[in-house]
Amino acid sequence: MKKSINAFIFILYNILFLFLIFLFKDILDYKELIILILTLSIIELIFIYLLKKDILLYISYPCIIIIIIFLLGFEVKTTDVFSFVSNVVTNNNIINNYRVIGLKNKYQKLDDLKNKKIGYTKDTIGFNNLDIKFESICYDSYEDLLNDLDTEKIDAAIILASQYSLLDENKYRIIYKMEFKEEVIPVSNNYNNTSLIYINSYENYDSSNFTSKSDINILMGVNTKTKQILFISIPSNYYVLLPRKGEKDRISHASMYGMNEAIKTVEKLLENNIDYYIKIDLKALEKLIDKIDGIEIDSEYSFISSGIEFKKGLNRLNGKEALVFASELKGLVGGDRAIGENQEKVIEATIKKILKNDDYFEIIDEIKDAVKTNIPEKKILKMIKDQIAYKYNWNTTKYLLNGLDSYEYTYSYKCCKLNVINPDVTTIHEAITLIEYLKSDGIFK
Repeated sequence: MKKSINAFIFILYNILFLFLIFLFKDILDYKELIILILTLSIIELIFIYLLKKDILLYISYPCIIIIIIFLLGFEVKTTDVFSFVSNVVTNNNIINNYRVIGLKNKYQKLDDLKNKKIGYTKDTIGFNNLDIKFESICYDSYEDLLNDLDTEKIDAAIILASQYSLLDENKYRIIYKMEFKEEVIPVSNNYNNTSLIYINSYENYDSSNFTSKSDINILMGVNTKTKQILFISIPSNYYVLLPRKGEKDRISHASMYGMNEAIKTVEKLLENNIDYYIKIDLKALEKLIDKIDGIEIDSEYSFISSGIEFKKGLNRLNGKEALVFASELKGLVGGDRAIGENQEKVIEATIKKILKNDDYFEIIDEIKDAVKTNIPEKKILKMIKDQIAYKYNWNTTKYLLNGLDSYEYTYSYKCCKLNVINPDVTTIHEAITLIEYLKSDGIFK
């Protein structure tokens, strides 16, 4: 009987041994995993020795109970972490939302458009995926597309969901909704310690509607060796070349044509390959800031917006106040440039508050709702593990691109000139210098 119980305990320990290795295999690097395996192996040898001495039975029960309680608690938190990471990581796929629209008094459903003329612009991804036969007509611009729809030269048009939100709902109707996946492939910069991450935003008003104008455009460089974070903010009105379109537009419009176009635009501007992206849902960000009990922001100006008063100096802000602070334009010295600086401050303050949080598991739900990324799961898990274990202090540096105000025609709105900022080449070169310094393991003062 005693031998049977000892054998059962020995088998149970080996099951727990394998379970621990399985839990940690994606969190630990190979050196740490080897240390864990060696430690558990030594414990197992001690168990075998005690088993031979016939004293294992008397000490095993409390040990096994303690291990099981630990594993149950750890497994719950580990499951939360894995669930969080799997929800945040998009596996390189971005959802682009389109609408098939027509005039209000015409077609009601997709089947009504069989064998009809449907127009689209050359940016449209996956327009051939409609489950009907139709005559397709390609246009160079939305302006020409909508003109032909208005004059009934075509029967319907495929446009971005974000574009439809700008149209007159009394004139047009949505006939059909479409979602297409766009693959965004991470690029390796071959810098072991540094990753360049493009941060932009969207408002999730329509089921993960990633294809929308982005008011936040920040390149974040992270050096995990030196614990340096570099934020380079690009004003939303920055007048830049859209590489795949061959024309200039505001940087905020680039993501309307897909994440790949937005990434290529920033890469061309700052002459560096981007490793990953992070998309921030502004509505969910508000909830996240509330969950971490607000953030502290140092404002350079005093101003009032949406009934909220911001004073010059330190301000403690909740989620709603933080988003208003990051979006206020009127009355600010520097206009669109000041918005970029304020957005940097909000994101920096939020990241710092999260890193100082003693229990990441309490805010997992809010984080996974607020961000989507293509950073590999294993990389995220290791960063979480290291930050929890060592509580690193990160040094942040901010830089804002600048230029001259102007009015220019843009790719997205060719009918009239829009207010834009023509880039100052000097500030672009300075930004590139800062990136190279970060990649060379430099320490910012």
